[in-house]
Amino acid sequence: MLAFVLLFQAVQLLHAVGSNNPAYSDAEALLDDDECQSGMNSDQCAMQALQIDRATTVQGDSPDQSMDNASNTTLGSGRWLLTLYHQTSESAGRSILKHGFRPGHVGWCGAGIYFAMSPEATSGKIKGPESKAGFIIEAKVDVGHVKHMPWHCTTSPSCRVHPMAKCQDRRNRGSWLAKQGYNSINFQPDAYGPEYVIYDTRRVVSMKGYRYHR
Repeated sequence: MLAFVLLFQAVQLLHAVGSNNPAYSDAEALLDDDECQSGMNSDQCAMQALQIDRATTVQGDSPDQSMDNASNTTLGSGRWLLTLYHQTSESAGRSILKHGFRPGHVGWCGAGIYFAMSPEATSGKIKGPESKAGFIIEAKVDVGHVKHMPWHCTTSPSCRVHPMAKCQDRRNRGSWLAKQGYNSINFQPDAYGPEYVIYDTRRVVSMKGYRYHR
């Protein structure tokens, strides 16, 4: 009788250790359950085990992993890739596709390369002294660490009442931006949506062009 009691306690102890073992999953516990052996058919049991196993896997994902799976725009190491749009003339556009972008000479944020968020938005923005129309450059741009600026960016807000070619910023703000730890500027000067500005042409990862008319 005593031997039977000791044997029973030993079995109970081993079962408790196994249940606390991380390798002993909830799915395995369900398969070992009495209901799985008798009151439920094998298909139902297997389905519940699979559901528990999948639920555990999803809960184990980190927020960063979930974000990477949902969106591939964040590339790590401070990179942030966006699809952006720049409208110009066809001749200038084909030159850009062949030789690459060059920073402009004047703008709200100085002598940079300006992009809109959609082809439609570019049509409302081509009103600066260097703006041209008829051809869209669709570019993958690594905007990196973005500095958010007010609508007038690095230009005096009083410039709105003056001819823009004379009062907008003409300086290349690339080194000024880099000293602050930023790679690009985001600002919204008008009702046509935000713009991104870069100063380093190497931030354009790829591009394609096509004729465009509203």
